[in-house]
Amino acid sequence: MTPRRVLLGALALAMACTGLATGASAGSSSVRLGPEIRVKTPGVGLTGCPLEGEPSTLVTSAGTWVAYNDDQGCPLNPVAHLHLTTVQLLPAHGGPARLVTSTPLVEGEYFSGDPALAADPQHPGFALFATLLGEPDGRLGVGVFRISPSLVMTRLPNVEIPGTTLDDKEFLTSDTGRHSRFRGRSYLVWDAIGFGTAIRAFDGHRWHPPVRLQTASGFPDIAVGPDGTVAAVYETGTGVAVRVSHDGGATFSAERVVLEGNDPGRSDPSCPLRGTIGQRQRASKSVRVAFDARGGLHVVAALGAVPVPGVYVPTPGAATGGTGVIRHAVSYDRGRTFATGAVSAPTGSVQWAPAIAALPSGGVAIAWLETSDLAQSSYDAHLTVLGAGVKAATVVRLSSHTSGFLDATEAFGNANCYGVGDYIGLTPTSRGVTAVWPTTAGTTPGVDSDVLVRSAFVR
Repeated sequence: MTPRRVLLGALALAMACTGLATGASAGSSSVRLGPEIRVKTPGVGLTGCPLEGEPSTLVTSAGTWVAYNDDQGCPLNPVAHLHLTTVQLLPAHGGPARLVTSTPLVEGEYFSGDPALAADPQHPGFALFATLLGEPDGRLGVGVFRISPSLVMTRLPNVEIPGTTLDDKEFLTSDTGRHSRFRGRSYLVWDAIGFGTAIRAFDGHRWHPPVRLQTASGFPDIAVGPDGTVAAVYETGTGVAVRVSHDGGATFSAERVVLEGNDPGRSDPSCPLRGTIGQRQRASKSVRVAFDARGGLHVVAALGAVPVPGVYVPTPGAATGGTGVIRHAVSYDRGRTFATGAVSAPTGSVQWAPAIAALPSGGVAIAWLETSDLAQSSYDAHLTVLGAGVKAATVVRLSSHTSGFLDATEAFGNANCYGVGDYIGLTPTSRGVTAVWPTTAGTTPGVDSDVLVRSAFVR
């Protein structure tokens, strides 16, 4: 690259970073929202305590797939299996949601939440689906399945790593790039307790050997660029790290911390394991990653404004206090350098649970949850657009009605608070993105929740 091109590239990156930090508007007409669709689990009443959360979504030629935790953290049902995973398809040709009931499980197994969806590069229109599995011996593993447009579910080869004691927080992606020499591969990243933050590649026939990203749990995410570059991101004690692979996930670059900070929220003794937002809502950095059409590598995370990384500053009050800002880092030189900034102008509210997806015309869209009142008793979903054609769109409110925080805990009598879960979903479409998030609006506050799906059309 010539010095002049280096200078122009640096100038463009600086301008992009400035737009991120200020939330500069390119006009609200650049984003048009579709109808808000409520997804409910059929045949389940309040006695089943249907608390849906941690949703994931995918759009294929078959329609819009939605997976979520069901019966999540129900305080009214202490003996039920937690986080039973539900998958539904909103058909592309219209009509009601179709529930996936085919589950090829062995006796004693059950779906146990943290669902992830990705396109199946081997079968157009199909979905790949990963979820935690409750095992007959009591341990928690992870499984990956293929779902056809006719809702037939088949099981992929076993992905678990021998010697691990607990699996958690799995995410999937697939390589569909026309210019990638690894096109057709899928990648699973997750926390395998006893091994560390792990990644494995699937070539359509077998899983390749696991790669350890770090020894600790990292609540990771993974993405594939147009040329087949794989980027894995995860939490560290002081922020967010990224590692990049150029050989189909066989090896990864050294760890690079691209964002620094702590979990969003406040310190709450009644919810001791994570930062807390609102009414006992557990929150983490929720680091997410995506490549744009130019190959730009984007990372987002929810970070608390705490001066000392890894140390919480306690805030008085049972359901107020704490900070959270969605921050963004972008690299256009294959992860060697990053520019950073905030996704929106400061609002005084607490932001958490970001999600990111590439746009068809270039750039990315970012969605997140944000508290809606000073008492932090309610929240809304928001979205903004960054990138080609739209430098930094005005923040758009996705949710048509404000939701109240759930007072559910992860298990009956367990102080590890949970609420609506640790993440929401966002997926690319041919005209923009589709978002999915949990809501309590229009149901029984504090007891029931559902999943909302809404498309954003970007021009």
